[in-house]
Amino acid sequence: MLSIKHIFLSSVLLLVFASLGAQTPKINNTKNTPGQKFVPPKVKTFWGARTDSASVTVDEALQLLTFAIRITDDKKNVYGISSYQFLYRKVGVIENEETGKTTPSSTVVADLFRTSPLPDIWIKSVSAQLKSGEELYFFDIVAKDAQGHFFFAPTLKIKII
Repeated sequence: MLSIKHIFLSSVLLLVFASLGAQTPKINNTKNTPGQKFVPPKVKTFWGARTDSASVTVDEALQLLTFAIRITDDKKNVYGISSYQFLYRKVGVIENEETGKTTPSSTVVADLFRTSPLPDIWIKSVSAQLKSGEELYFFDIVAKDAQGHFFFAPTLKIKII
């Protein structure tokens, strides 16, 4: 005869096995299913005709400031931009008040943007100060494909010569 302990133990084991079976993820091998891992496309980041690690003159950089950045793959497919960060590294000098000697230094200004090209206030501010030896840097660029997948695009650093 079954005792209450045996019935209780059997019930508990049955519930445990039932809940484990219910939590097992089902694998679906069809394309673009929610459980499938997204593989981002291989893309490049462009600003005008320039791509990463380019060196440009001050005049060319002033023209580039009004251009939008774009993300494309090798088949020339264009991807949307969700957000990006832009950094302007300015060069300057610091003067030692006691000795009067100056030493080179740099400062940065940066912000997060959701539209491209840069806002007019940024274009005007950078244009008014831009000189040789400085850098313009786009990073943390979040791109979006036609299916709504988000992924990081390569950074873009422009050196002013």
